[in-house]
Amino acid sequence: MKKYLITIIFCGFIAPSMTLGQNSVNLQNPFISRNTFKKLDTLDFFIKRNQERFIEISNEEKEINDDWLQKKREEAVHDARKAQLLSNLVYDDNFDRQITKQEIEASAHKKIKTFNKIQDTKKEKIIEDAIDSVMKFDANQDAIVTYVELLELTSRDKAAAYTRVTKAYEPYLGFDANKDRTVTVDEFTNELKRIFSYADTNNDQVIDQDEYNAFQEQRYKSRDTQKVTSVSLTEYPSRIRTSIVRMIINRAKVEDLYFDPPKEIASLPENSSTYVFHNQGGGATYVEPEKSLIVEGSDASWVFTSAWKIDKIGTSSEDTSGNEIIAFLPHVKKEVCLNLNSDLKLKGGLDEDGDGIPKGSKHNILPEFSHGMMKSNPGFSTSVDIIVNEPFVGQPFGCYDLSDSNGKAGDGPYVYYHVMVER
Repeated sequence: MKKYLITIIFCGFIAPSMTLGQNSVNLQNPFISRNTFKKLDTLDFFIKRNQERFIEISNEEKEINDDWLQKKREEAVHDARKAQLLSNLVYDDNFDRQITKQEIEASAHKKIKTFNKIQDTKKEKIIEDAIDSVMKFDANQDAIVTYVELLELTSRDKAAAYTRVTKAYEPYLGFDANKDRTVTVDEFTNELKRIFSYADTNNDQVIDQDEYNAFQEQRYKSRDTQKVTSVSLTEYPSRIRTSIVRMIINRAKVEDLYFDPPKEIASLPENSSTYVFHNQGGGATYVEPEKSLIVEGSDASWVFTSAWKIDKIGTSSEDTSGNEIIAFLPHVKKEVCLNLNSDLKLKGGLDEDGDGIPKGSKHNILPEFSHGMMKSNPGFSTSVDIIVNEPFVGQPFGCYDLSDSNGKAGDGPYVYYHVMVER
């Protein structure tokens, strides 16, 4: 049988750890997205090729860390600002560093003259589009766009620049063996060896076709596992919601509902019919979140609270009458959050750190146990935060980033929310 080695290009994320052959590898690391078979390629050459790339893009100490990643983001923003300026210089006919509507219209007319047959309505549209494309940078609304204004990126364009860098470079932080947010060339090399050994099940330092196929099959299975995990995240609060609907049908008042976990109920309550997790109330089962959903060491639990509201869900009153009852799960794993939002087709929004997960709430308050709608904290007496950012406006569930504005992608915490009762 002919033998080939796979040239590996790292540019994404692999789902959870798996075992293939004799080795267990943390496949949260960047994954193999495209594979080129090379005849008689060796392990040494494989390592050398990837080491050279790492050293080429790393800092002077041959390391990749958060500071380096932030520098790359700033460089991307600088390049985006420069590109935005250069693409509009064509309209500055007199080179006075100012662009007027008259200059834009004159430039558009020159463009139109290159077309022999064009309807007048289309001509007008071309001119209008040209004016709009430049005048959107007119921050002070004086009908003149200066070079300074052209150098200002919108939050969306800045986020796009961040996202490009994050997708290209942040995956290298997946090789951080000692979890200090710094990847050395030695850490990178050791993980390369582990990944190669993981796929090389017969330990002959060459990946043959059968080994390659087995490795790819495990990758696809792990993706399916992630999808199942995301589904389990939404199923549990849906079951609780069903219990609440049953309680309301039986004439329980929404403001009287209590979500005390069973261990917090010392004795039989006087009116147990209002307790969601009591067999004489909602009859719902209180379940701790699956470990596969949350960040290791976070010890996160579900929070059922009436202190949040979501813009354009139910009423949008300034007072607590617009609060929803929401199930929150803080400290959700990044890959779970990404998969969930992808399945829900939640795209866009403010993503300043470029980690692919948008900012959600106005005040960035982390839901905690003390916020729970319980006997000790009943009804709708307080308003803590509001989910006001796209793409979560009007959305009954989703997963958002609480640290989007700190410039550090991937640090979270990421929070899943699920509306129980709209008000």
